[in-house]
Amino acid sequence: MSTTAPAGEDTGIAIEGLTKSFGTQRVVDGLSVTIPKGQITVLLGPSGCGKTTLLRCLNGLETFDSGRITIAGVSIERPAHSGRELERRVSEVRQRVGMVFQNFNLFPHLTTLENLSLAPQLVRGTPRERAQARGRELLEMVGLGDKADVYPSFLSGGPMQRVAIARALAMEPQVLLYDEPTSALDPERVDEVVEVLRRLDAEGITQIVVTHEIAFAYEAAEHVVVLERGRILEEGAPAAVLRNPQEERTRVFLRRFLSTFRPG
Repeated sequence: MSTTAPAGEDTGIAIEGLTKSFGTQRVVDGLSVTIPKGQITVLLGPSGCGKTTLLRCLNGLETFDSGRITIAGVSIERPAHSGRELERRVSEVRQRVGMVFQNFNLFPHLTTLENLSLAPQLVRGTPRERAQARGRELLEMVGLGDKADVYPSFLSGGPMQRVAIARALAMEPQVLLYDEPTSALDPERVDEVVEVLRRLDAEGITQIVVTHEIAFAYEAAEHVVVLERGRILEEGAPAAVLRNPQEERTRVFLRRFLSTFRPG
C-alpha cells in the first residue's frame, strides 16, 4: 500500500473514525472531520474534550487506537499499521508537520538563530551556513530580524512564541500544529502571534490551533471545530459557530465567555 494519498486528492487533513483511550477513559471517540487545506482551523472545547490529544495524534506523539488519518499526503491507519510500518509512516508525518508548544520549548543555552538552525543541520543535514541563512530569513519574517544573537531569556513571551513558530518553519512543514500558543501571553502580545499566523495563511500553510480563547478563534480562524467528550459537537465558519451556534451545548460552552467577548 502506498504511504501517500492518491494523485490529485487534495482534502487537507482527513480524520476518519479516530479513537484514543487512556486506560478505560476514551478521550477521542470515533471522531471524523476534514480540515481544509491551506486554512487556519481552531479547535475549541472545554478542558478534557480531546483537543490536545487529537493534536498529538496528528503529529505522531500519541499512537491512536483505531481509525485513519491522512495528513500532509501521508496516511496512517490503525490497527492496520503497526510495528516498523507504523514507525515509517509516523516518521514521514513528522518530516511534513511542525509543532508549536504552549511553553515555547526553546533551548535556553542557544541564541534564537541557533535555535532555528540546529534541527535542519542535525535532521536534514543542511550545511551550517545555509541553515543559518534560512534562520535569518525566518526571523525577519516573524519580525525579529534584529534578535538573531539574543538568548531566549532576554525575550518576552510574544517574541519567544514567534521564535518558536520560526523554528518550526525551519523544517519546511506543510502543516503547523499549535497547542495553546497564546495562553501564556499578555493580551497585547496575542496580536503579534495572530499576525504571524495570517502571514503563513497567505502562503498556503495548513494550520491547526488548539485554544480556549474564543476571541483568538474569532480573529484568527477560517474554520472552527468545537469538541465535546472526544466528538465533534459543531463546526463551520467562525462567524456562524460563534455568533449563532446551532447546538445548545455549544451555546452553553460559549456563554462563559460572553462577559468578556462579544463577536462583532
